Amino acid sequence: MLSERAAAEFIDDLDLDCLGACPMCLFDLAWTLREGRRPTHGLVNRTADWVWLEIEESLTSAVVRARMHEVPHAEDALYDLELNGWEGILVRAVVLRLACEMADEMSRSG
Repeated sequence: MLSERAAAEFIDDLDLDCLGACPMCLFDLAWTLREGRRPTHGLVNRTADWVWLEIEESLTSAVVRARMHEVPHAEDALYDLELNGWEGILVRAVVLRLACEMADEMSRSG
């Protein structure tokens, strides 16, 4: 079973830039984070739902490659993807990370 902490550690080893997530789909979540507010579970889920169709194939491929290289937590991450899809812990962690990076970029640019 993949925990939130294990998911966060696992995605540290993934190239998230290659996933192809639409910035507009991430914007509401990124703006909430930029403002220093804690995002609601509903906002994270809605964003994961929107982004899932864009990143499903590339994220699954990245997780399979990580599993082949025996990256820690890759097996659990793949199981979470197969069982839960966009509603899983891994996709929520990825979406939060992408939104955090976007929020940081917005803060740096003004």
